[in-house]
Amino acid sequence: MSIATAKRWGFVATPAVLAGLIWLSQLHGASLWAWICGGPAAILMVISGGGWLVVPGERRFLRFMSLAGLFGIIGSILGVLSWGFLVTVGLLFMSVAVAALSGWIAVDNHDAPSDLPQPKLTPVLALRAALDNIIVGVFVSVPKIIQGESEIKRVAEELDAALSVYDKNGWHDNPEALVEAPPPLESPEIRRRRLQGHDVEMLRFDSGYQPHPELPGGERWLSYTSNRDARAMVFRHDDDKPRPWLICIHGYQMGVPFLDLNLFEPKFLHEKLGCNLILPLLPLHGGRKLRMISGDGYLNGDAMDTFNAVRQSQWDIRRLVSWARSQGAEKIGALGYSLGGYNTALLSTLEELDLAIPVIPLTDIPDIFWFHGPRQILDATTDCGVSIDRVKQLMKPLSPLARDSKVDLDNRQIIAGLADEVIPPGHVQQLEDVWQTGRVSWFQGSHLVFKDIPSINRQIAELVSTKLAN
Repeated sequence: MSIATAKRWGFVATPAVLAGLIWLSQLHGASLWAWICGGPAAILMVISGGGWLVVPGERRFLRFMSLAGLFGIIGSILGVLSWGFLVTVGLLFMSVAVAALSGWIAVDNHDAPSDLPQPKLTPVLALRAALDNIIVGVFVSVPKIIQGESEIKRVAEELDAALSVYDKNGWHDNPEALVEAPPPLESPEIRRRRLQGHDVEMLRFDSGYQPHPELPGGERWLSYTSNRDARAMVFRHDDDKPRPWLICIHGYQMGVPFLDLNLFEPKFLHEKLGCNLILPLLPLHGGRKLRMISGDGYLNGDAMDTFNAVRQSQWDIRRLVSWARSQGAEKIGALGYSLGGYNTALLSTLEELDLAIPVIPLTDIPDIFWFHGPRQILDATTDCGVSIDRVKQLMKPLSPLARDSKVDLDNRQIIAGLADEVIPPGHVQQLEDVWQTGRVSWFQGSHLVFKDIPSINRQIAELVSTKLAN
């Protein structure tokens, strides 16, 4: 797989600098309110555009440029009384253009395999990529990323201890020792609710997950008491007709019913396609979260916490699969988005599923963390021995890239965006290379905004109808 050379030309960011200077000219001698509305956008435009001019290829500047465009759009509208209607229109147009420019530069600078289809860059696609850049900034800056000398040292010591246990037990070559099958789920607590016009069964049960006793970090993981309570939403048809069951696995920082139901659309999957649905709540998300942000702790640079988060995700989901089978499920498939795509692909290596559809999937956790993570923190952790290669060794038993899928070749389908800034196409291609399906369905879209692309739902409908429903 050859990698196309990215076009890292600094001068393309010049319009962002000019836009920032024009913004500043409008703020000269203006009121405090005008500065509140326009100052952040103006400063970020100059800094991000200038940064890309000086260091083309440093993608953090593109996140700031996308954010500058968003601030400019909001600020130009809020400050309309300060500079008048015509100036507002001009500032608004420039801000949209800066956001689109950041997305265009980002997509044009993907280090993507040369044999992939090329994204057709349009203003709409560029703006969608800019939204991805903003989301990446949120993923990196809002959750509590491991930092500080004492925390990094603890992570390094735990990683050393864990890899020593791997060496002692031969787990590098025998990953099955770390993915034992959980006991079947027999009698979960079920309460019925009405959500967004649908009758939903709310399942709750004691996860029963235990960290591996020989690995470090287990006591800390068990101290996350809210995480022990596993949950899922179930949409089930009230008839005797045999129905396919679909495990729908949400993405990172989701796990909130409003978001999950808009992502998986029961009207489409449950009512139109006729599936019974199970929507698991991943560890550390939603009602299982540790802090204010859903998902905080799952992908925050703490190697052993991430290891246990993924391991418990599979434990809980596999218990739900066993419960579905006890309810008469004859055919079971899995559909997951982003982090849910990772768990879908991994689940397909552990369970005899009839269908696996990872969409915009995360494929390699260490890779993507080192791709997006704050550079100063990554440098500090690497200096302490927490390198990407060593974390890959730890995560290998739980990586869909290191395990054989149990799903028939024709019943696996990857769906991914050519302008995805969160999980760039080259990362997705790794899973396709392992699966060797030759059936990645690439769409002209990004990570955040893709549900309005008709081809995605059409393909999911075709797969469910031909592979799962028959």
